Amino acid sequence: MEGSVCTAPVSDTGVQGNSSRLGTRLATLRERLRLTYGDSHGLRRVSQQPMGLRTEIVFPTKEQS
Repeated sequence: MEGSVCTAPVSDTGVQGNSSRLGTRLATLRERLRLTYGDSHGLRRVSQQPMGLRTEIVFPTKEQS
């Protein structure tokens, strides 16, 4: 990625809810980011110990005129 980017971290402890659809939700988010930003986006999953998941969503910022 070139230029300025914004990184938005999202954390989930995994304690509540149904995690069986997590892969589908991340795939849907990745597709929406791709349609909006093309190749100028990123979605990184980072494990949180002892449980849970942290995802970092990276996308380009719009330059102000």
